Amino acid sequence: MTVTEIATLRINTPHDWNSPTIQSFFADVAAQQAAWSGYPLHYFQDTADPSVVYILTGWESVPAHYEWIKSEQNQKLLERGKSLIEVVGLQHAHVEAKLENVSCIILEQWKRGDEEDASGEHEEVGSVEEAPEQVCRIKGYAQEQAVEGHEEQQDVGRKRYFMRRLSVQRV
Repeated sequence: MTVTEIATLRINTPHDWNSPTIQSFFADVAAQQAAWSGYPLHYFQDTADPSVVYILTGWESVPAHYEWIKSEQNQKLLERGKSLIEVVGLQHAHVEAKLENVSCIILEQWKRGDEEDASGEHEEVGSVEEAPEQVCRIKGYAQEQAVEGHEEQQDVGRKRYFMRRLSVQRV
């Protein structure tokens, strides 16, 4: 089963997502990593903090992703990005995220054992490789209005991250 990489990055000031330097950097990351992995990268922005960018993409396996991380090609990208971004977190969810036609997503995480919605509906969830006691669910929405109001619905023990799709323009 494919795993989904969820990388959390923070854009360093004075840059923001629309800065030409940031756009060029993330366009190169997307092109090079996708060529290596065979999976497209999807960029999302935290709705509460525009400096936080998430990369969501697939990998055949966690070891395949770590091969990329160690590669000379990726190390050059990381060196180039040193002054532009900070890597805040990285995790792999054993769930396949279908993100091609979504404009926003809600990422939820909670401890194993509480895998039902309050509504009783079951949805595909996957364990988190780096913290097997946690489970993860990624819900995609075609329109941003679909997530309005969800931000106030925080359940005890659940973390929710609300994200808007970002596009990269080659500069």
